[in-house]
Amino acid sequence: MAEVLADLRTLIPGEIVDGFTELNEFWKWLPFAYVFAGHCLFCSLPAKEFRDRCFVHYVLTFLWGNGGGVVSALLLMAPQHAKLSFFATNEVLGIWTVCWWLVNYCPGGLVYNLLNKWYIKMFAASCTALMRALLIVSRVDLAVKLYPGIVAAPLLLGTLAGCGGRLLADTLLHSWGALPGHAELSSPGFVSRSAAMAATTYYLLAYVLQLLPASAAAGFVVTWLVLHTFVKEVSGHALDFTAPVAKLLHTLTLVPHPPPQPLPAPVSIFRRSGSFEFPNAAAAKPAGVSSPVAIGQQAKAAATPAKTPASASKGKASPAKGSPAGKRTPASKGSPAKAAAAAAADEPAASPAGAEQVCSVQPQQRAAGRVSAAASAAGVVKAGEASVPAEASLAATRPRRSQRKAVAA
Repeated sequence: MAEVLADLRTLIPGEIVDGFTELNEFWKWLPFAYVFAGHCLFCSLPAKEFRDRCFVHYVLTFLWGNGGGVVSALLLMAPQHAKLSFFATNEVLGIWTVCWWLVNYCPGGLVYNLLNKWYIKMFAASCTALMRALLIVSRVDLAVKLYPGIVAAPLLLGTLAGCGGRLLADTLLHSWGALPGHAELSSPGFVSRSAAMAATTYYLLAYVLQLLPASAAAGFVVTWLVLHTFVKEVSGHALDFTAPVAKLLHTLTLVPHPPPQPLPAPVSIFRRSGSFEFPNAAAAKPAGVSSPVAIGQQAKAAATPAKTPASASKGKASPAKGSPAGKRTPASKGSPAKAAAAAAADEPAASPAGAEQVCSVQPQQRAAGRVSAAASAAGVVKAGEASVPAEASLAATRPRRSQRKAVAA
């Protein structure tokens, strides 16, 4: 095996090795402040629905962009080698805060609209890809140094360095009921698969097979990820090179494929509730959405009373002029029911048939907990009363004493 690997190393031209080594030096030569600023601008774009809650949006986007370094640093348990990014230097939180404010709260949305231009967004996305790739490589190197001979350490830490931010953000969104679809952990996508492939490729090339020096292997992996992001932003296509590899692995290992991500939820499945927007579960379930984006925007019509069946039937309560119900009989004109109903404050007169109808539907209303349209059409409950299904609505549907007297008469 050693002889085969030695022969493979001789087949790789020295120019290619030197070229990747120089590329690695170039990526490291770029000023950190400028690259990190572009990364912060790009990572401040998502989660627009949380902008009215600035602290939630600040934490969520920070973890989305820098969570991989946080998770891998905590698992390494070596602060002298891998510090938390926001404790390493004052630049990190300072640059992040300024970029986050510019993208989300700059007057007139100047920076946000500027980032939506494809060439500006391409530059910012490339900065994010560069920061992510360099972090994957550095975590693999550090894991090999701190845990020599342990295969799981570089693979796990390198993968988490590239997708830890997505895992943390999905956890928060799921706990808030605002995750549009499956979490990354339950249905791994390009973020997780590309991080695993990058960490595995670098570990194999630099430390297991040793086909390339560590610097050349790092230059190859970093250039690969940055070039993919560049081409993806220019072309406008996903260009998921990890999908065929994942499909092959699932086929060979007989491990079932994870469920695919559902389509975005239609706008019609959302309903207002209080100061948040929550999904309508009855409409979201057939749409295939487990938990669509729900929280973030204040409801402008929170104080507007809901439209009840009583108010909806207001225009249909009075019978047509030509119908039999619209004609009064002589017996009803001189009956005591008219005088008794007029004595009740703001209570319309009801015929015995109407009162009997209300009494007949009362058990169903008590079981269902809501006012029926038949009671409103009979004129016993005024439109707008008992708009919330509660005890008050049930009491409102009971016939008044005057109406019971009218029925007895």
